[in-house]
Amino acid sequence: MKNNPFAKVFKDAFQEDVLDKSLIVLKNEEKHRPERLNKFIGSLNKFLISCEEPPVNTSKHIINELNVIEYANFLRGYMRNSQDILNNIKNKFTYDDDLIKLFNKASNYLVACNNKVEGNHKIFSNDVGYKLWKFENKKSLENATFETCDYKANPNKKNLFMLMPFRIKNDEDTLKRMFFNNMRQSLDNQNFEDVDKYVAFFPIEKSRASKVYSTLKTIKNPDTYTEKADIDFVKKHFIDFIAKDVKLDKDSNITSATNYSEKQLINNFKNITIFGYCASSADAHRCSTVIKKMTTELYGEKTANKAIKELCILNYGFLPIQKKPSYSSVYFISNLSNDTNKVEPFAKLNNPELYDKVKYRQNNLPAKITCINQNSSYIVAFKLAENNIIVENNKLKDFNDAEFGHNPINITTQNILSDNFAQTQFRTVLQNATLGKRGIDMFSICKQPKYAPIVLVPIINKQCR
Repeated sequence: MKNNPFAKVFKDAFQEDVLDKSLIVLKNEEKHRPERLNKFIGSLNKFLISCEEPPVNTSKHIINELNVIEYANFLRGYMRNSQDILNNIKNKFTYDDDLIKLFNKASNYLVACNNKVEGNHKIFSNDVGYKLWKFENKKSLENATFETCDYKANPNKKNLFMLMPFRIKNDEDTLKRMFFNNMRQSLDNQNFEDVDKYVAFFPIEKSRASKVYSTLKTIKNPDTYTEKADIDFVKKHFIDFIAKDVKLDKDSNITSATNYSEKQLINNFKNITIFGYCASSADAHRCSTVIKKMTTELYGEKTANKAIKELCILNYGFLPIQKKPSYSSVYFISNLSNDTNKVEPFAKLNNPELYDKVKYRQNNLPAKITCINQNSSYIVAFKLAENNIIVENNKLKDFNDAEFGHNPINITTQNILSDNFAQTQFRTVLQNATLGKRGIDMFSICKQPKYAPIVLVPIINKQCR
């Protein structure tokens, strides 16, 4: 897209992280390079030219391909770090078609490098599915136990699915560490004991570039875009919520099923609560699209819409990509009251114009809450604390969020310098939603652990727009 400011960001980063680390020679080096490398550089130059930015000239450089691999996988990081651009960016630039194509090319290039670049120990795949583990945390999340899960969830029980954006090794120790580092004290409540709790993520073989490509495609086409991994995930774990004895053909179309009554179908969907952090909120959205499509096939649009409204998706660090989400939802973000050159980068990147409308602004309240869909979907923008000291391993730790509010620690652990409104409000909504409450009832006062302050629910009535 013409004048996309991220073109210069990518070009400058390529110069610094690739060309400045390359040896310059007199002869033309392009013919000596593997086709995959020339192809990716060609894709980068095609994007630069589409934005009216001069292409990079690599003909006289002996390039260390390891640097290109790191560059291709860090494109989103370069965008995140461009605070001067994020201040005034528009939607059309953050997910234009040319940018989406570049991330797709980067993803394909990383796969093409597998086992072909000396010193590269990263193996990527664009054909991997979600990994799902079930967990129990009777005392605290820090001491939770995990087991791999390959079966369907029970539609007669309350179910909480935590979709996480990390791409990690599929083993319990790694998962336990990463999951606790993000979610901390958010589930330390006995009311979650009777809930079936799951955590889903992608394996380490899925590249960051591939994850960003999926997210941008979802934002660009929120009503229809899904991926094979989403369809497989729904078939494996959610199909019993939709109907009994479901049979599917090779294209995942329903060939036969025993329908529930409308009342039972709605109750089933009320037993699904999904939490998505960052890009995994887009994963959650795509899964809901698959669920809605299958439900519509069996029950028709009217009944399907009633049912999907009872499915709840909670999000952190991500804003709605539909004007009126079909499911119940709450979108949490945190930002400084003066966020000039310190915007929450990913909330801003994924929906910059909406971010500017709903973000927290200085007032006498700890949050700004915006109602976006007839009392079923809300955006909660918390005031980000300037200083954050947490307790970790029984020691005080000065926590510095380098991404200005994007880290979920801001709402999942106590800050000893704060009244912890954000943490308590998030836990309140998470608990209420998981137990089946929807709409304004998700904000109703509920019993909290002794160390948590009381939620001041009337704020929502003052701030709802």
